[in-house]
Amino acid sequence: MRIFIGKEPAIIDPPLLIISPNEFSPTNPANNNGILACLLPDLLRNLYIEIINFTLNDDSFSNFIETIERSIRNPNGWCRQKLEKKANQFGRPRTEATYLCITLDDHGNGTMKYSPVIKIWPPGYYSPIHNHRDAYGIIRVLHGKLLVKYFPALSLNLRQNSLIEQLFEKDSVTWIVPKLNQTHQMKNPDMYGSCCITIQSYHYETDEHRPSECFHFITNDNRHIEHYDCLPDENYLAFKKTMQTESMSETVL
Repeated sequence: MRIFIGKEPAIIDPPLLIISPNEFSPTNPANNNGILACLLPDLLRNLYIEIINFTLNDDSFSNFIETIERSIRNPNGWCRQKLEKKANQFGRPRTEATYLCITLDDHGNGTMKYSPVIKIWPPGYYSPIHNHRDAYGIIRVLHGKLLVKYFPALSLNLRQNSLIEQLFEKDSVTWIVPKLNQTHQMKNPDMYGSCCITIQSYHYETDEHRPSECFHFITNDNRHIEHYDCLPDENYLAFKKTMQTESMSETVL
């Protein structure tokens, strides 16, 4: 058993939502479950600022998300084929136990410092239970819904249950810091509907020069804990171009 001693007394559960100043209202009961972005620690606030205004659909590609959805459903789509190749990404092959990972280290303006990633979760798809160890992280839902289950520790105990579950919808933002919210599992709970798309950004306390996300995870057979470095499936500009090509092909047909 490990016991962590914090600097401040804990009298309530820490909030899971980050609320922008424009959304905050003292009379809104929902704000009791969130923390204002301006009150975040400096490093976490920097991660937040970097991704909070990012959008997928824009004037250059107004049906970007719709094209991603079709590519997931199409047996010949780039998204579908890539997902099928990743079925054994976290151990014994399991179709739904994966997601697409698109890096934003090069997306046109060269201003991003922390190399955020876009993750795409088809209906019912999920990550393994995993632990980021000492990361600062921001997770924002760009499209769909994301169910996050939080665990007290990364353990092979098959009977361990999530102590907290939180459903995040479009534009919701959540966070992790060292020793808090580090062990979790993410899932698209919409089994028959839309995909879920998130943008996530991480910074590691003991390795500030680490260029990408990493974590320890429980394998699909629940027998091992292994290490994983998130290798992107594609960078953002190349992925966007591929989706534009698929969209144009469908229009011609």
